[in-house]
Amino acid sequence: MYLIKYREIFITKMMVFKNLDMKSIKTYTSDLNHLIEHTNGKISQESIMSYIQYLTQNYKDTTLTRKLITIKMFFRFIEDETNWTNPLDKYKIKIKKEKRLPKTIPIKDVSKLLDYMYENLNQATTSFATFKQ
Repeated sequence: MYLIKYREIFITKMMVFKNLDMKSIKTYTSDLNHLIEHTNGKISQESIMSYIQYLTQNYKDTTLTRKLITIKMFFRFIEDETNWTNPLDKYKIKIKKEKRLPKTIPIKDVSKLLDYMYENLNQATTSFATFKQ
């Protein structure tokens, strides 16, 4: 299978029919180039599983998810264009997402926290209970 040819058609269709911006197109192109480079342009169940294993060991969950979505879209496109069978159809790939703390605490949560503390200040049993407003 000539993946580079299909990559070009896929990217063109994404630009025309999905009206994606250039940043998205560059990302799709980069993800597909990485796939083609890693598999030497030969798509088989073994090469795909090897590539997915490589991705899971080297990328964070958000990047991994994006790359897998791109690959799935690309393979579905090839499947629609040819009589090729998508090797990913046989597998259910789950990605364990990291739990991350929010970058900032929303102001409403800070406000609730402070309100609770001031309401319960008189119940404090430490020397900090002498704090007055």
